[in-house]
Amino acid sequence: MLLRSHSPSLTEFCTLHGMDSRLSIGVAQFNSGRFFVAHEVWEALWDETVGPGKTLLRGLVQIAAGYAKVESGVGSGALKLLTRGVEQVRQFLPASLGL
Repeated sequence: MLLRSHSPSLTEFCTLHGMDSRLSIGVAQFNSGRFFVAHEVWEALWDETVGPGKTLLRGLVQIAAGYAKVESGVGSGALKLLTRGVEQVRQFLPASLGL
């Protein structure tokens, strides 16, 4: 599952809209298969966020943590996190925050 950004690049989108660059850093980490690092980056951003973006970030954190659990062989924990994360992110489809 790769997270895609629409034009302009996600980094440019974040800059144009005054958003924290950690969003795009997390996407780059996630897309490179560094799920735990993406989780950590997004969790720090989630912790500081207020408003509707917090729900989207919580979903991204849960999805990244779910993939990290898959890598460590914790299948049941992974399924729970991935399911919850998708439920959180689904409400923001088709795109939000430039993702």
